[in-house]
Amino acid sequence: MPICTRGHPGGHDVLVENAGRDATIAFLNAGHSGMALKSLKLYEIGELPPNECIYRCTGKLTLTNLPD
Repeated sequence: MPICTRGHPGGHDVLVENAGRDATIAFLNAGHSGMALKSLKLYEIGELPPNECIYRCTGKLTLTNLPD
């Protein structure tokens, strides 16, 4: 983890707090800049398989008003 947290402006704690679950809501609520939002694809490494998630959402989550 030290390699990826070194370059993360939010630091180690925010990554650990959201590890193992969908961090979409936390990310969107953090007030990231437009540049941060556009750079997401550059840093995407994959999607966590549902059976490996620490927390599971039993209902369907719907996000609205997402930035383009």
